Amino acid sequence: GSVLATDDEALVWLYTHRPAVPFYTYGYRGSTEIHPTPADHRAYLERQGVTHVLLAGFGGGSAQELDALLGAYPGWLTIVHRWPGGRTAFTVNRDR
Repeated sequence: GSVLATDDEALVWLYTHRPAVPFYTYGYRGSTEIHPTPADHRAYLERQGVTHVLLAGFGGGSAQELDALLGAYPGWLTIVHRWPGGRTAFTVNRDR
């Protein structure tokens, strides 16, 4: 019953055959790249049934979106494992 949100969701699904969805989301308004607000991003992740988040490392848009979520919703994500190079796994605390 777990669903993983990650940077490389296609590879995760390919190798594990477990449900995976993109963590990094963006769109365009004209020629401007836009990103979801923390509230919109959390709502998206909750609609997808995400139970865990896995990020490949530091830098890039995913790190910025993660920072925004952590700042807006303290305690919603809890680190469960860290690897060298910045890879980090989180669990989603549904009650927060």
